[in-house]
Amino acid sequence: MAKQKLYAGTKLRELRRKVNLTQREFSERLEVSLPYLNQMENNNRPVSAAVILGLADVFGFDVTELVTGDNARLVSDMREIAADPIFGDDAPHLADLRMTANNAPGLARAFLQLHRVYRETHERLASLDEALGRGDSRLQSSPWEEVRDFFHYCNNYIDAIDHAAEHFASKAQGAMQAHAITALQACGSINPTWPRNCIAEL
Repeated sequence: MAKQKLYAGTKLRELRRKVNLTQREFSERLEVSLPYLNQMENNNRPVSAAVILGLADVFGFDVTELVTGDNARLVSDMREIAADPIFGDDAPHLADLRMTANNAPGLARAFLQLHRVYRETHERLASLDEALGRGDSRLQSSPWEEVRDFFHYCNNYIDAIDHAAEHFASKAQGAMQAHAITALQACGSINPTWPRNCIAEL
């Protein structure tokens, strides 16, 4: 029977930070190379038996902390969320969820929190729609969501509007220049107070 390897990079990194040591200092105390420790902390290498013994002997750590934790719970919760129809065909695979839980548990918790807030907001909107007698509106996007999505997917750029704005700006600039010329001519070049009057005209 193949021996199961222990990948516990996140827990190993947390234990190192508890004693406020750099990777170099931690590796020296455990008598392993710096690259090897880095690989273990990033789950590129399994935690060796020598490191487990070193954690217990040198630092007095409870090595059971390396194999316990909430990773399994994180994976289970993320799997449940991934089944939400909102993800459609883009739902993450189980292997990706496990990798996230093992390598970036903070990101996994943030993902769970984000979906929890989304669900609560959706439920509040559904309750509001029901109170307003729009029972079927929960199945449809609201007008502001449709507008938001439209501008998002066109990268906030609409060619027709952009060209119309340029045309308007060009005409406005020409009109302003014409008005400025007319105002200057009205002032009269021999009027000693023409700068002040011209400014007032403009």
